[in-house]
Amino acid sequence: MYEALYQDQNEYQAVGLKNAFIRGYGNLKTMTNVIGYQLGVSPEDRIKQIAIEQSGLEGLPASESFERAMNPNNDFGQTLKEIGADPIAVTTQLAVESLVQFLPVGLAVGLPLGIATAIVGAPAWLPIATAGGIASLGIEWSS
Repeated sequence: MYEALYQDQNEYQAVGLKNAFIRGYGNLKTMTNVIGYQLGVSPEDRIKQIAIEQSGLEGLPASESFERAMNPNNDFGQTLKEIGADPIAVTTQLAVESLVQFLPVGLAVGLPLGIATAIVGAPAWLPIATAGGIASLGIEWSS
């Protein structure tokens, strides 16, 4: 009995992990389109793409533990309690979604800045702060 329950839980978490990857990629595409729209690059096409991405992400379920932890009605203490109940499932899905969404931006901005920083001898935090700032701007614009 416990083996079947354990297998069901693992399958559900695998689906949640796969969907976290899809959500992260969809958020990346949405963020890219929002930035393109803000810059005035084919605004009509960008808005159409944003609507397509958002509708595709709407019904994508996460694992039950992730949904409980990310409930917008939770206060900080309740969120920590829910994360503590199943930390692996929640943090894994959160990490996958975030990395898929922000790693391309971080590499595209941070890598060239890191090389330039090394060449001119500027502080090492500069490319990290710049890439983080651009990723934050993308979040701000896409919200």
